[in-house]
Amino acid sequence: KDFFNKLNKQKKLRYVVLRGFNPNKMTIDGADIDILVNDPYIFERVTHAEYYKHLCEKKSYYAPSINNGGYKVGAQILIGKKKYKFDIRRLGDNYFDHKWQKNMLKNSILKKNVRVLNTKDEFYSLIYHEIIHKGHFRNSTLKVLNKLAVKLKLRKSKKLKEIDEYENLLENFMKRLSYNFV
Repeated sequence: KDFFNKLNKQKKLRYVVLRGFNPNKMTIDGADIDILVNDPYIFERVTHAEYYKHLCEKKSYYAPSINNGGYKVGAQILIGKKKYKFDIRRLGDNYFDHKWQKNMLKNSILKKNVRVLNTKDEFYSLIYHEIIHKGHFRNSTLKVLNKLAVKLKLRKSKKLKEIDEYENLLENFMKRLSYNFV
């Protein structure tokens, strides 16, 4: 809680939690927290983030961090007495369309003092993440998407049965808002 209070006090910093953190329970839902920031330098200074994926470059999935001339965004942040893993996404880093990233920050909502995506951006960014970043849909994400689809009144039933339906919804959303796939 203190961590997000500190972020919220920074006048020039805008952030939004993309995935991995449940503000209702104040718990981490996955292996790390994905966060989008408008200014990574302010974020890193305030949080003392330490990039770590470049430390074991012998493994195939390790590469130089963004601050070491590479592209890895994995960092550790000490909160209390425990280190937490974050993927620190930057405005304009082509993780999502730049215009969409700006809108994610602008349209984020404060939930229990944590900036999170609004329901629409959460829904479509999860679909985008599964298709573009992961290349497949995980069952755990499909469950979340089904709940969000009902919340957004995209479906009367609680199941979107075909993955094609998600792909079509995403394509229409991207076209309607003039977002590009990156």
